[in-house]
Amino acid sequence: MYLKKILRNYSGFSMTELMVGVGLLGGVSLVTMKIMQENAANEAYLNFTSKVNNAAMIVQNSMNNADRCNQMMVGKNRDAVPWPGNTSSMTNLQIAKGAGAYEVLLQSNTEYADFYVPANGIQLAASSMGANVTELILTFQSKRQALLKGGAANTKNKGTILKRIPFVTELTGNMIKSCGPVVSDADLQAKEVMCRSLGAAASWSGGVCTLVEMKCPAGQVPSQMTSLGKVICISVNNSNFRDTLFDFAPANCSPGQSVTLLPGAGGKIKAGCTGTATGCATEILDWTVAGVSCQATFTASAWGASQTQSSVASNTSGSATYSCNSGLKAWVISGTPTCVNTANRCAAGLVVNWAGATKFCSMTTTLVYEDLAKATVNSNAGSSSGTGSTNVECNKGVLSVIPPTTCN
Repeated sequence: MYLKKILRNYSGFSMTELMVGVGLLGGVSLVTMKIMQENAANEAYLNFTSKVNNAAMIVQNSMNNADRCNQMMVGKNRDAVPWPGNTSSMTNLQIAKGAGAYEVLLQSNTEYADFYVPANGIQLAASSMGANVTELILTFQSKRQALLKGGAANTKNKGTILKRIPFVTELTGNMIKSCGPVVSDADLQAKEVMCRSLGAAASWSGGVCTLVEMKCPAGQVPSQMTSLGKVICISVNNSNFRDTLFDFAPANCSPGQSVTLLPGAGGKIKAGCTGTATGCATEILDWTVAGVSCQATFTASAWGASQTQSSVASNTSGSATYSCNSGLKAWVISGTPTCVNTANRCAAGLVVNWAGATKFCSMTTTLVYEDLAKATVNSNAGSSSGTGSTNVECNKGVLSVIPPTTCN
């Protein structure tokens, strides 16, 4: 009876209770779905940014190498208006791999495994950092755009990432002539100290060393300019004038020419020879005899002059005569050069022993024998029981006895 009474009083949930329960369950489901979508979007964005950072770092490392920077950028048109103004687009970034092969680092209008580079995804523009700085602007788009945009109401578009890589450029008009990395603060400070040490010969502004054009005799470069405008010159190898300021080392100029310094890219100095040559410049010349190569430095001389120099190459001995030819405007070898490998010589002071039927002969060399040279030597009375002679041959530093021999 008691159980029946309980069952009669149990009538279940009312319609209102059911509607409230369903509503609460739907709200929880919507919140859960939203959290899951947000987590998926965050995971996709982190993966997207990681891949983009890796791709941009590869490009950045190549831009930090002056040779690779020039391969990619020389001849490209850079707009004069800083980004986001007018820009000049590029189709790809590629570097030489040798034997006519190239490696494409990045290409516009191309889909990669983790992102997409749009048609205008590689652009060049002037930088607000200075007139001699250009920015490479890379655009990366995610392949999961709908997820990262988060719908029309979401104004934060995480599906597109811009990377801006600054680099130093030398321009002819808007065309890039040469380029290199933006130097670090420490490098910039060192260049500023060196630039200011040139006195009136240079001025430092905005990270750029601007030089007054100066000329010096062959073999020297300008060091500084006095208040009266007189140039003070120093020798090229003077350590006070450091190579870090040069785009390339100053060449040895011919007689009649002068070393000229002009401003170059990145605050560096360009050095070159100007004027009409009246002779041959100082030059290191090589000559070869019987497969052995010798080398010597021939100093600047007028047309028609000749010089004979001895080899300074290691393990060699020899000499050569060169003439400064006015017709060819170059050094031309004359006469018969000599060149031997001294590493295989047989030195003086070697003891040579040989024997006869009953006597023993010996001698100590007083001459130096070249490799493969042959000679006849006589025994020394003080170190022999007999007297005689023998033939010897030098072979790679070893002096050997060869027939015929006599010892009586």
